[in-house]
Amino acid sequence: MTKRSTRKSNNPSPRFRFSLFYLSTVIVIALGLRVIKLNQLPLSLSLDEATNGLDALQLLRQTWLTPFLQNNFGRETLFFYLQAVALQFYGISIFSLRFASVLVATLTIPLMYVTGQRFKLDTLFVSSNRKSFLPATNLLAATGLAVSYWHIFFSRLGLRAILLPPLVLVLVWCFWRGWDDESKEVENQTGDRGFPLHQKQRYWLIVAGFFLGLTFYTYLAARLLPLLFFTFFIVELVRHKTNRCRKLVDFLIFNLTVALVIVPLALYFYQHPQALSSRTQALSILAAGNPLPALAHNLTSLLAIHFGGGAWLGQWPSLDGLFALGLFIGLAVCIYHFKKPACLFLLLWWFIGTAPVVISQQDWTGTTTLLRGILAWPAMFLLAAIGLTFSVRLILQQLNKLHRAISPHLVEILFLCFILIFGSVTSIYNYFSVWAATYNKFSDHPPYLARYLNHQTDQLTLVPLKFYGESVGNFLLQAHYPSLTNLDLKKLHALLESNQPAVYLLPADSPNESVFVLLAPALNGQGTAYLLPPLTLAQVETLTSQSKSAPPLATIRDSEQEPIAHVYPLPADAAFLPSPTPADTPPTPIQASFNGDILLLDYQVEPAVLKPGETVTLSLDWQALRPIDGDYYLFVHLFDLPTGQRHGQINAPLTGMLFDAHRWPAGLTVPDRHYFTLPMDAPEGVYRFEAGLYHAASLERLPVTPTSTQPPKPDDKVILGKFHVGQQPPLPPSIPLTNVQFGDCIALLGLDVGTGLSDAPLQRGQNLNYKLYWQALAPIAKDYVVFTHLLDTESNIQAQQDNPPQQGRYPTSWWDTGEIVIDSYNLSLPPNLAPGWYTLRLGLYEAEIGQRLPLKNQPQDFVDLPNLITVE
Repeated sequence: MTKRSTRKSNNPSPRFRFSLFYLSTVIVIALGLRVIKLNQLPLSLSLDEATNGLDALQLLRQTWLTPFLQNNFGRETLFFYLQAVALQFYGISIFSLRFASVLVATLTIPLMYVTGQRFKLDTLFVSSNRKSFLPATNLLAATGLAVSYWHIFFSRLGLRAILLPPLVLVLVWCFWRGWDDESKEVENQTGDRGFPLHQKQRYWLIVAGFFLGLTFYTYLAARLLPLLFFTFFIVELVRHKTNRCRKLVDFLIFNLTVALVIVPLALYFYQHPQALSSRTQALSILAAGNPLPALAHNLTSLLAIHFGGGAWLGQWPSLDGLFALGLFIGLAVCIYHFKKPACLFLLLWWFIGTAPVVISQQDWTGTTTLLRGILAWPAMFLLAAIGLTFSVRLILQQLNKLHRAISPHLVEILFLCFILIFGSVTSIYNYFSVWAATYNKFSDHPPYLARYLNHQTDQLTLVPLKFYGESVGNFLLQAHYPSLTNLDLKKLHALLESNQPAVYLLPADSPNESVFVLLAPALNGQGTAYLLPPLTLAQVETLTSQSKSAPPLATIRDSEQEPIAHVYPLPADAAFLPSPTPADTPPTPIQASFNGDILLLDYQVEPAVLKPGETVTLSLDWQALRPIDGDYYLFVHLFDLPTGQRHGQINAPLTGMLFDAHRWPAGLTVPDRHYFTLPMDAPEGVYRFEAGLYHAASLERLPVTPTSTQPPKPDDKVILGKFHVGQQPPLPPSIPLTNVQFGDCIALLGLDVGTGLSDAPLQRGQNLNYKLYWQALAPIAKDYVVFTHLLDTESNIQAQQDNPPQQGRYPTSWWDTGEIVIDSYNLSLPPNLAPGWYTLRLGLYEAEIGQRLPLKNQPQDFVDLPNLITVE
C-alpha cells in the first residue's frame, strides 16, 4: 500500500503535464517570433549594435579581459563576451551578432515561469481550494513576456541590456528561495514566515548575491538593484520583530557576496574614475536646462506607454489592453496586500525598475527609449498576471454561482490560449507589419557593400574610407579582412603592378573622396586592409575628373535598386594615387605620448603665410600604443601669439580620418586633418595651435609628454605648428643697433621708445614703454628670458624686469631662422626716481638655469645703451 501510494505521488499530475506542454509551446513560439527574418529585420545593424560587435571581436582577438569599456559613453562587457562566442562559432554576420540576444531572451521565458512559481503567486489572495488556483499566474506572466512587442523588439537587437532580465530572474528566484519558506515544518519551528531559517538556505542567498553582483556587468540599470533589496530588507526588518539578528546576518552575507563579485568592476572604476558616471552624466535629466518639464513629460509618457491600451507613442505601441488592465489591477491588488512580502517586493521592483525612464533624458520617438526600464519588465508582467488572474478568478466565482458545471481547468486552458494567440497576433502585426513598414529606416547600404567586398576574392579593391570605416560595414568586413595596417607607397605600387586585377569604388552620390583603404584578399579568406595616406587636393580633382570620363565596370545597388557605389578599373599608374616621392615640406616630428595610450607622431601646418579670411590646414599623425580603453576627445585651439586671443577651436571625438580611437590597432598610423578659417578681422602676427586629449565624461585632460623636448616636460597640451597672418616686412626700429648679437643665434636689431628720450623725457610716476626688435639668425634650441635694467650714472639698478619674449607667448625656441620678432615691454619706475640720464641695459639668459647668453666676440653678456632715457 505504501509503495503504491509512493508510486502514485511521483506521477506528474495532469495539471503539471499541461503546464509543461503549454510552457514548451510558449517557448517555441517565443523563439520563432525572435528568430524569423533576423537577418533582415531590422533592415541593418544600428550604430550601437555594430559598435558592440566590433568590441566583441576586439575582446576575442586580443584575449582582453575587462569588465567595462569607456567608448560609446561607457558600457559593461559581459554580454559582449557572449556575442564573441556566437561570432566565433557561427561566423561574422548580422544573424550571429543578434542570435546571442535571441537565445538570452528566449531563456528569460522559462525563468519567468519558475520565478513566478517561487513567489507562489497562485496562493496570494485565495484559499487553498485547488479549483480556485486557475489560471496559473506564472504561466500568464511567461506568456505575456513571450509575446510582448517590447521584449520581441529588443530580443532581435544585439544590445547588452537584454541580458539583464534573465539574470535578475535567477537572482530573485535564489533570493526568495533563501529568504522565504512557508512550509508547515518551518512555521511550527519559528512561528515567523518569510525569513531564512536553515543554514542551507544561506547558500541560496550566497548564490543570489553572486547573481546580483553579476548583473553589474550587464547594464547600467542594474545599479538600482541594491536599492531594491535594501528597501525590502529594511521594511521587513521593521515589520517582523523576531529573528532580527539572524535576518541581519543573512542580509550581510548576501551583500558580502555581492561586494566580492563586483571587486573587478570596482577596481576598474577606482583606476578610471571618469568611467563611473560617464553614461549617467550624459543621460541624466539633471543635465537638461530645466529638468521639471522633462520630468513631467517622462511621467505622462510612461503612463501612456503602459496604459494606452495598444495606442502608439512615437514608434512604440503601448501595452495591449488586456495586460494594461492586468497591470492596473495587479498594482491595486498588490498595494492592498502590500504587507505580504511577495506583493511588497513586486511593487518595489516595478517602481524602482522604471526609475531610469523617468529620471533620464528621453526621446520618446527614439529606437531605444524603453530599454532603460528593462529592469522593471519581469515585475511588470508578474503584476499584470496577478491582475488578470485575480479578475478571471473573480469572474469565475460569479459564473460558478450560476453554472456549477463550468470547469476551471477548461477556463484556464481557454484563457491561456487566448492570451497566447491574441498577444502573438498583435505583436506580429505591430512588428512585422506596422513597424517594419513605417519605422524600419535602417540603411541597408553597408550590408550590400560588405557583401560585394567580401566576395571579391581574386582582386584588389580600393575603397573610400567612408565605406570601410562606417561601423556596420567595418563589422561585416571583419569576416574577410580582420587586420588593418599601413601600407608603404612602394609596396602599394608593387601590388598594383602585379598581375592581380584591381578596381576602386566611388560613392554614387559624392565622388570627391580623399582617403582610401586597399583591400587585399588572401587564399585562406583572411585578407588585409591597408590604410593609405590622404590624397592631395590635386589628386582628388584628378580622381573626380577621371571617374566622370570613364563608364563604371559595375554598380552596387541596394534592396530598392538605388545605386550605392560605382566600380572602376584601377590601373597601376593611376594619376590620383599617392606618390612615393617625398613631400616638399615634411611633417614636423613631435612624439607626444598621451597617457601612454596614444602617440602624436608629427604635425604639419599649411600654408605658412595667410591672409584674414583664408583657411589653414592642421595635419596630425596619430598612433595607438596599445588597446585603447577610453572615450577620448580631441581639442584644438588656434590663437595668435601677440594677444593670446583664440580665433578657432575644435572639440570632437578622436577619430582621425578613420574611426573611433578605441578601435585603432596598436601600431597603426592614423592621419588626421582639421581646417580653420580665419576671421576677416584676424590681427597680423604669428599664430599657433595647442592640442590635447580629454575624457568625454569628466572633461579631464590626459597628461602628455612630448619626447621631442629634452628633458621631456609633462603637460596637458602640446603646442603645434606656426603660421603668419598678414606678414608684412616690419618698419625698421627708430633706434637701430648694429653688431649686437647674442651667441650664434639671436641679434638685437634695435628698439623703439615711447616716452623717455631727450625730446620727450619721462615724468616721475610714468612707466617706460619700449619695443625690442629681435632676429633669429639660426635655429634656437633653448628658451631665453629677456632682462632689462635701468641704471643711474653710478651704475646702480633703479628698475628692472625679466620677461620671456611676448610675455611667454612666443618662446625663442619657436622662432624661425631669419624671423624678426617685435617684443613690447612696460617697465615700472619707482615714484621717487631722481631726475637725470639713465642707461638701459639689455640681455638674455637661459630660462632653465639662469645662465646668460654672451655677446658674440665680446666679453660682456649684456648690451648697454648709455644715457638713453631722460627723467625730469
